[in-house]
Amino acid sequence: MKDGCLEKMAEKSEKIKIPEGIREIAPFALSEHREIQELFLPDSLKKIGAHAFYNCRSLVQISFSDALDDIGDGAFKNCEKIGRLFIRRKGGSMRGLKDILADLHQEIEVHITGSGGREEVRLIFPYYIMNYEENTPARIVNQIAEGSGVEYRNCVGSGGIDFLGYDRLFDSNLAVDLKESSARIAMARLAFPVGLTKKAQEQYREYLVSHAREIIRRMIDSDREQAVLDFLNLNLTDHGFLTETIEYARAGGHSQALLCLLNYERSRFGRKKKSYDFF
Repeated sequence: MKDGCLEKMAEKSEKIKIPEGIREIAPFALSEHREIQELFLPDSLKKIGAHAFYNCRSLVQISFSDALDDIGDGAFKNCEKIGRLFIRRKGGSMRGLKDILADLHQEIEVHITGSGGREEVRLIFPYYIMNYEENTPARIVNQIAEGSGVEYRNCVGSGGIDFLGYDRLFDSNLAVDLKESSARIAMARLAFPVGLTKKAQEQYREYLVSHAREIIRRMIDSDREQAVLDFLNLNLTDHGFLTETIEYARAGGHSQALLCLLNYERSRFGRKKKSYDFF
């Protein structure tokens, strides 16, 4: 470290915590550290140099504060496993979030915490793919984005997040987004409704209710018990739906999901614990 700048890190670990006091990470400082899975950046960090984390291919999540507002080109390029960003609000800007999202084309789940570390905002930014279409007569190549990820990312500016613009994208992009992404977008906005209008709330609720059976069965089939609970805790369905879902989990031999559903049924409806045979 020199004058608050981290120039290189020799440590190799799955979890890296950059120490408080570091104000800048130099270009290529941690590039090619393919062992890193979780990265914690301190509140003191203001700047990340170009390609600082280039090719950190195992990196899954990053935690940083909104004091980070200067990120060089390609700082997180080829970090294709990143799926979660955790942002601590300290009175800064969303410039860091905007820059990181620009490097990542995959779906990203963003968690923003306020004072006391309490989560206040959760947003899903869908994936996108850039394709190229040649216009032979004009001798030019046009860049075309597939998926709504670019439009959703454009709702983040250095001054903050355009929640109205974000919510307006949902209905128009249902046809181009993966169904899984649409469900996660709707669930996150209902669970953390900062800046959510009544109209947008009704839109999200209507989508989840009309696709409830498909959504929760997909969660069960992919062993996402926490997602099942998150969906049920939105209180969009009745006891009959829960009973049907329990039978689906039992018939499919999803033991963890079944246990989760039975515990939820008991806590919400006061039903006695049931016993099921899986074989």
